[in-house]
Amino acid sequence: MRILFAALAAFATVAHPVQADTSAAAVPSGDALVELVLGKHVRPENGSKGQVASFYEGGVFKQRTPGGDVRELSWRVEGSQICLANGDQGECFQVISTGDDHITLKALAGKRKENTQKMLFVNEQGIPQG
Repeated sequence: MRILFAALAAFATVAHPVQADTSAAAVPSGDALVELVLGKHVRPENGSKGQVASFYEGGVFKQRTPGGDVRELSWRVEGSQICLANGDQGECFQVISTGDDHITLKALAGKRKENTQKMLFVNEQGIPQG
């Protein structure tokens, strides 16, 4: 399980409670959520440019660390949650808001339970889009 948590650093970098943007449009779910993230790159709002996670076709999720290492996991959408897995170990994150430039996620279990993380949509180099 530790390996999975380390690999999820792009989603939970020392997760800090943040104020959710409640003015955002309705949270997408199912196919609409897949469409929102598929082919996109994200990084934590407070993360470095080199820390980028990407959602690819076929449920492939790749996380690049600032040092250039790449970890590969799988991803899927369950309702309004994004779930990541490494083999039989996984974790789901509730989408609590979205915008043109971000998606905000809330951890649902473990030490980070209830912590939220705003993820910026970025290009492959980690530069914010929009």
